[in-house]
Amino acid sequence: MSPLGSTSDASADDASGQDVVVPGTDAAVVDAPPPQALDCVADAGVTNTDPGDPSVQDTLSGTNGVFTDSCDPQGNLVDYSCETENVCGPGPNPDCSIYDTGRVVSQSIDCSGHCMNGRCDGRCPSIGQRYHFVAVGPPGAATITNDSDGRTYACTMIYDQPGDSFDCTNGPTPGMAGAITTLGLHGDYCTGKSFGNIGVTIDGVAAPDGQTCTYACGIP
Repeated sequence: MSPLGSTSDASADDASGQDVVVPGTDAAVVDAPPPQALDCVADAGVTNTDPGDPSVQDTLSGTNGVFTDSCDPQGNLVDYSCETENVCGPGPNPDCSIYDTGRVVSQSIDCSGHCMNGRCDGRCPSIGQRYHFVAVGPPGAATITNDSDGRTYACTMIYDQPGDSFDCTNGPTPGMAGAITTLGLHGDYCTGKSFGNIGVTIDGVAAPDGQTCTYACGIP
């Protein structure tokens, strides 16, 4: 078995004026979800605490003001969410609950420099998707394009299946193709320079363990 870890880009206007996300110069254009407005209400439980999807530009209102997701000068996402606190009752075994404080707080999300208009592409690879090698080198490094959604990944080989004869360090060549068979992603969205691991097969190479190579990947 291979070692897997736990589980961005630009936007533009099309001819109709519709705002779209452009994952990269070599990637397919995908429709951006519409912006949404959320309220941070004190003692409202954890509703809308983390808007989540980095491809959606959120505007949050709270007791400390109104804030809209934006891009920092490095091209990363300034993502706003509702602040929470853990409130526990008295006694030796107190019950604890998480509540919204009513304030808006922010976090920085690595978009590998591709944030635009308060959004970055968060699409992750999926098992079964096809890919091909765009470039290789130095040994063990590869640039891979996901043929299903057009996103390109910068990857480093971390596992070579011992049950086959393929050399994952020096064997890949540009144009070689295969399928994604296993995933070890760091989260629900893939935006930055290190989003997780993907296991792949290579066309024409036997894969005794369901994969030929495993790569740690990010968005270049």
